[in-house]
Amino acid sequence: MTSLYCPANISILLHCHCSPEPIPHYIPSDDAPPVTIEAIDGLMAAGAIEPDREAGEGHFRTTPLGRAWVKALCDLPPPRQAFIDQAGRVINDV
Repeated sequence: MTSLYCPANISILLHCHCSPEPIPHYIPSDDAPPVTIEAIDGLMAAGAIEPDREAGEGHFRTTPLGRAWVKALCDLPPPRQAFIDQAGRVINDV
């Protein structure tokens, strides 16, 4: 995983960073929503989250990489709107 490309990934990462509660709707079984399982698996494979064995099943915490990723999200400025002409140039004085 080189980007968070999916809102579910962002949600899971932030939950692991901010909440001591288990991930909602996550029980490592066939009943867990696929998007949740994929997000957890992808973030763990990337090294951004890890199981919090002290807290119990379904609990995860961010790793140093995960904490850095959350900081990068927090530092990201909001998108800016731009108008583009037919040649692909940004029109600034609108």
